[in-house]
Amino acid sequence: MISLIDINKSIVSAIRGAFIGTPFESTTMIPGDISEGFDRPGLKVDFDNINLENINANFKARALTVRVYFFAKDLKNYKIDNLQVQEIIENTFIKGIWINGYYIPINDINAEIVDTVLTLDFDISITAQNEEPTVNELGEDIEFMEDLETDFKY
Repeated sequence: MISLIDINKSIVSAIRGAFIGTPFESTTMIPGDISEGFDRPGLKVDFDNINLENINANFKARALTVRVYFFAKDLKNYKIDNLQVQEIIENTFIKGIWINGYYIPINDINAEIVDTVLTLDFDISITAQNEEPTVNELGEDIEFMEDLETDFKY
């Protein structure tokens, strides 16, 4: 299963790459709490509604909502910057994203501006095969049915 850290790294990397050659190339990526202050323009990636579930004995699924917050440099003239960043991020992620060699499609991106802050969000869903356990709850090696040695006499 792709880890949350790998998902975060891939998203931040994709945004940094998309910003190259634009006026937003030097945008600060905000890793922590925004209440501690940050340099503008700034961008923060956050996850909401994280869910991990077993689909059946063999497969599990992870679903989450990715939220990208963009804080424009100028609090009074933020509209053009927000629109430009919105287009860059939408065009980057509507194609889907590659994470650790796996392609993850993204079908819908939502955007809104509240109090000068641009917020974009999209959902990611990943299905993966459960890893087969190699030891039981007692720490003993598990012998799978196809590996069992039998002495059947016919």
